[in-house]
Amino acid sequence: MSKRLLDKWLFALIILLAPMSITMWNKIFLVVIFCLSGLLLISTFFSPSKVALAKSQAIVVTLYFVMFAVGFISLMVSIVQPFGMVVDSDTFGRIFTICVLFLMFLSGLSYMNSLNDKEFLKLRSLFLIPGLVFTFFGIYQLICNYTGMKFFIETRDWMHGVPLQVVHVFPKRLTSIAEEPSFLAPILVEFLILSAFLVVRPKRQYFLVGLSMCMLLMTFSGGAYVNTLSILIVATCLMLWKKPFGKLHISVIVGVIVTIILVLSFGQPLIEFAINKFTHEATGGSSRSQFMSNLTGLIFDANTFNMLFGHGLTSLSYLSDFGMHVEDVLFRISNNMFIDVAWESGLVGGLFVLSVYGILFAKGIKIQFKKNTSLSLSLMLVTQALITAFYRSEYISTHFIWVLIVIFWALRYEELNLNLKENISITKSGCK
Repeated sequence: MSKRLLDKWLFALIILLAPMSITMWNKIFLVVIFCLSGLLLISTFFSPSKVALAKSQAIVVTLYFVMFAVGFISLMVSIVQPFGMVVDSDTFGRIFTICVLFLMFLSGLSYMNSLNDKEFLKLRSLFLIPGLVFTFFGIYQLICNYTGMKFFIETRDWMHGVPLQVVHVFPKRLTSIAEEPSFLAPILVEFLILSAFLVVRPKRQYFLVGLSMCMLLMTFSGGAYVNTLSILIVATCLMLWKKPFGKLHISVIVGVIVTIILVLSFGQPLIEFAINKFTHEATGGSSRSQFMSNLTGLIFDANTFNMLFGHGLTSLSYLSDFGMHVEDVLFRISNNMFIDVAWESGLVGGLFVLSVYGILFAKGIKIQFKKNTSLSLSLMLVTQALITAFYRSEYISTHFIWVLIVIFWALRYEELNLNLKENISITKSGCK
């Protein structure tokens, strides 16, 4: 096997396995990705052609991992304080995870930068495969639910807070191979966005977009519903801002119509469920919203050092030492990226995260408002990552790095397409 082919397979495996961090096998895949990323980085380093990160890539990588450095320093400072905190197995596990993320991010970007334009464009189909995998197992799970067969893994698919009329139709929530519906939702929305932009044939495009919408509906997750609705609203507003009317406009309109039809087909019970779910969360009635509120209060009640630089990596395990009852700590995360970052790395760490989003958002906006661009794929992916951050806290996961790699791919992909269109336009003008 040639070195070029080996690099291709290593990168493909990393891209296919990275979203699996939302499954019960996340630790196994973390070790596998560590090995694959290490091999790819070594192979890229010894490549005959010099490969370097672009300026924006280097800045994002630096900001992202400096955030963890701030959290680590805060942990070292907090250990000497009377909080009973120690460097335990969780801390070593977190440090190992951060090292894997660094290797994956660096090796993935380096490999993509080493590709010529033709090789780079061929990656388009690769990024669709993880979504197809989760969709396939989601369909299989639905078949199991209706036929009485046992799904091959245990997930948190039980119904809660759902009207009995709906439970009679859908006895369980859709999780696919994810641990729970809110873990699956971002993958499905990302698959929806990538399908709308990257699938060329209209029939396949509409089928995959419609299938994603149906599966999102059957998660019965408030976060999934808000996520889907938010991304559709953003896409619609951006497209209405631009005059060209193309297939993306049609795709989003079809998506909205399918959503309305699906909601109306279930009638009043589903609508009441959605309203009650949102009201319960917004008024602080759920344990999740209460935990977020309490943790935010602790952040701003802390001393100056902890407020600015956080309480340290894995310090959410010691919330009882900071004034929060142990029984309030459900998953050692608040399910909000910004709150968790502010707790572990302080407001300074939070500023680094916002800077990462700001850089990517600015580059997506730049493409969005270039000539003949009705909607930017990179901007939609950045917007999706931002929306996800408000109900998922997986910034220390291979799936999150996967999203960042796809965003950087989308930025170059769109630049290549824009340059191609401009060259064609110039050629036609010259012919005239």
